[in-house]
Amino acid sequence: MAFHRRDEKWWLPVPRVPPGGLHNKTRKQLQHKRDCANQILKAAMAINSNTLAEMEVPEPYLDSLPKNGRSTLGDIIYRYITSDQFSPECLLDCLDLSTEYQALEVANRVEASMFPGLTQTSLDMSKIQYNKDVGKSILESYSRVLESLASNIVTHIDNLLNIDELNGHAEHFAATDAEFRNTRLERSEALKNDLEWFRQQGHTIPKPSAPGTTYTSLLEDLSEEDPQAFICHFYNVYFAHTAGGRMIGKKGFREDSKDLEFYKWEGNLSQLLQNVRNKLNQVASSWSREEKDHCLEETEKSFSYSGGLLRHIFT
Repeated sequence: MAFHRRDEKWWLPVPRVPPGGLHNKTRKQLQHKRDCANQILKAAMAINSNTLAEMEVPEPYLDSLPKNGRSTLGDIIYRYITSDQFSPECLLDCLDLSTEYQALEVANRVEASMFPGLTQTSLDMSKIQYNKDVGKSILESYSRVLESLASNIVTHIDNLLNIDELNGHAEHFAATDAEFRNTRLERSEALKNDLEWFRQQGHTIPKPSAPGTTYTSLLEDLSEEDPQAFICHFYNVYFAHTAGGRMIGKKGFREDSKDLEFYKWEGNLSQLLQNVRNKLNQVASSWSREEKDHCLEETEKSFSYSGGLLRHIFT
């Protein structure tokens, strides 16, 4: 099963695993190598940080610093810090940290005032540039390269293990997916028939609106990537149609009007619902406690999207 990146590094390749997933022995070997690389990463970071801390602050860097706090920090940071009601939380809320560049710019401004140990800020780069101790230069550059390599190894192994876990969930869900098709609770065909009847009565059928298309897109993503969350929406949507949905349908139409196909089910509705409950319980029985909690936590989002649809319909 293919997965695609949805973060800011969408261009990077996504690891692929065999159809059956990684062998348990392979996963253990990868986890061991990941732990070893992580220990190397921590050691390299500590060595690099200590080496930079031992380097003297260059005179050119000191000469380049602004001579007063306002010009060093910038108007926004200076105003918040000197305020009588200053709080760190308010300061963080006012700062633009939306990108790595913006965060580094803020770090450089603060560093110019108090010299914190922030790696690879302008102070560190200045130390590296003007350092005359050959031994420290070699140690700093070697530890920095080692830190980068170890970080890449940890990241790549984490990505591979995450994809393998997602693939395992997806295959498990695919195996049970067929059980939740043709449950006879599906409403798409009935809705299609009702819309055609409305069209024949002279009504204009509106195009899909944002609340519906947005929810549809979410459900498509969840069906591929998050089985537990998808099951939550599946349950709430279908079972809502059979309960409150029928009440809304009765109130929305006169008794002498056409009975909508949307509120008709083939077979005994109570039995259909019980069949689906049994299948849902069977699938959930193999979930971990964390997966069950994740499914429950999705309820609020499910109600929010459903509520948005109802508000749109009645406005």
